[in-house]
Amino acid sequence: MASIQKDKYGKWFCRVSYKENGKYKTKTRKGFSTKKEAQVVAAELELQAENGFKTQIEEIIFADYFEEWVEQYKIDTGLSLLQNGSICEQ
Repeated sequence: MASIQKDKYGKWFCRVSYKENGKYKTKTRKGFSTKKEAQVVAAELELQAENGFKTQIEEIIFADYFEEWVEQYKIDTGLSLLQNGSICEQ
């Protein structure tokens, strides 16, 4: 069952309640600009809850993870961190 609400900052969030192994649990996703976005994500979460939240775990080596992390966060970091990161990769 999904609940969609607006928080005090004007952003929408959804909360989905489900039962797993006899216990009730919730999943919450926040920060949506529109109610429609929250409804779409809530529907996806409800579908995943019905299927048991099966996640796909893949093995990844640290160097690959680090490269992805640097690409994602290099905009917000200073030059010194990127220089230190390139030393770390060698």
